[in-house]
Amino acid sequence: MKTIVTHLSPDLDAITSCWLIRRFMPGWDEAGIVFVPQQTLWNEVKPDSDPDILYVDTGFGKFDHHQIKGRLSASKIIYSHLTIEKLIDPGCSAALGRVIEYVNEIDNFAEVTYPDPTSDKYDFCLHQLITGLKKTGLNDLAIVDAVSKLLEGSLELFKNKIRAEKEVEKGYIFQSTFGKCLSMSTANDEALRLAQKMGYQLVMTKDPQKGSVRIKTPPSKDLDLTPVYNKIKEKDTKGYWFLHISKNMLLNGSAMTPNATPTTLTSQQLIEIIQHV
Repeated sequence: MKTIVTHLSPDLDAITSCWLIRRFMPGWDEAGIVFVPQQTLWNEVKPDSDPDILYVDTGFGKFDHHQIKGRLSASKIIYSHLTIEKLIDPGCSAALGRVIEYVNEIDNFAEVTYPDPTSDKYDFCLHQLITGLKKTGLNDLAIVDAVSKLLEGSLELFKNKIRAEKEVEKGYIFQSTFGKCLSMSTANDEALRLAQKMGYQLVMTKDPQKGSVRIKTPPSKDLDLTPVYNKIKEKDTKGYWFLHISKNMLLNGSAMTPNATPTTLTSQQLIEIIQHV
């Protein structure tokens, strides 16, 4: 049986290293994981001496970084190895690279340089949640398994974000009383969120398959979508439309209402309504 050796009380770098090997190295998907005190041997096996045993983030072997000067991490070393060996699917290479850059930052305490570094919001980040999980009584292996699922989710999130960046670039920009607006043909919710973070005052997405529409403005009472909702309801008597109580979200179907009737209005018709309220 193949075995991954890492240190006791694994941190984000150690866990990510285990996940990378199980996820991308052929034949290692069911590898066992064992934990040893930092820089000690498991069963007297020296690092890199057995092809079925890999030391990560410990042992001073090829997948450790504690013997190397510079801001490296075990995860970044393993990612480089996977890239050189062409073991990463091209469809997720860029997204995985972003995950690894974050892990590398955290392993070198770069969060101390973040804006407002003591803010509670950073305590919801993955590395801090690992610290919290250790206080709940979970053992090391249970924590590795739990966080590995979250890393898988992070990989999917960054895939969506990279797609979203391209979709925002292709979007149609227009002006209205709301300010600078953007319309996109996409089912990717991340594109809508990204565009709002980029400063667009109104963002509209239309699902090219389902035909459903989402219109959002930033959380401000000055960007009330009620006039848009009223005008749409005059022209679209068949589609299901929901105006959120905040008045900043106008939804024609969502993951929470998958059976909602899509609008009969085209994107251009909706843009004209938005521009004339």
